[in-house]
Amino acid sequence: MYKEFIKGSENDLSSRFKILIVEDELDYQQLIKKHIELYFNNIFYDYEIKLVSEDFTNYENYKNAQVVFLDICLKSYNGIEIATKLKKKNSNLLIIFISNINDLVFDAFIALPFFFIRKNCFEKDFENMGIQLKNFIDRHMKILELRINGRITKIHINEIIYVEAMLRKVRIVTIDQEIIYKSSFSNFLKLYSNRTLIQTQRSYAVNISQVKSVGSSDILLSNNEYLPISEKYKKNFIEQYKKIIYFKFNT
Repeated sequence: MYKEFIKGSENDLSSRFKILIVEDELDYQQLIKKHIELYFNNIFYDYEIKLVSEDFTNYENYKNAQVVFLDICLKSYNGIEIATKLKKKNSNLLIIFISNINDLVFDAFIALPFFFIRKNCFEKDFENMGIQLKNFIDRHMKILELRINGRITKIHINEIIYVEAMLRKVRIVTIDQEIIYKSSFSNFLKLYSNRTLIQTQRSYAVNISQVKSVGSSDILLSNNEYLPISEKYKKNFIEQYKKIIYFKFNT
């Protein structure tokens, strides 16, 4: 079934995941950053990290953030109080507390944190947090909103199989429907600054999680369609495909 979509606002063509690390211990700040980079590289989600090591109560620092890794004990500041104010400004903000004082986990509940990472159990806690965060992102954040006849239609990114370029439009093939959307191919791909959707040819981009196998010149998708892959895009596609295969079998 085909539906004609009115083009959405191009001001909304950015989906980079914005992360803040609020930590005054620089060693831990870099440790957290390193783990975040490894984690987000594996789940194929484009992101940007901002480091905050001072001026903790300047709430402009937190603008547009989606996840905040926040040390509870910051020099002369109380991380729980900062988090409580942040949640009042943005109830959807995910707060992940970090502390070397394990007993503070109970005091932290008032700020409704997403997770609590203990510094003395950092590796284990970060791994558990990562699993929960990926599940949360998959359920709630990988949603594409398109405007059709003045109404918003939501499509889960994981359900998209591939996108095909057409004349001033794109054809979006999902698990259960096909949609024609008024947009240039390049502008539409900006919606997917996360690396779930990978270009395979001048006119095609596929959801890498919907790939069943890769041949020398084509790709077999979950709906049993074959799409071409050109030499120009093949190297990058293979690299991303290997990563997702590795991630599936090592989590």
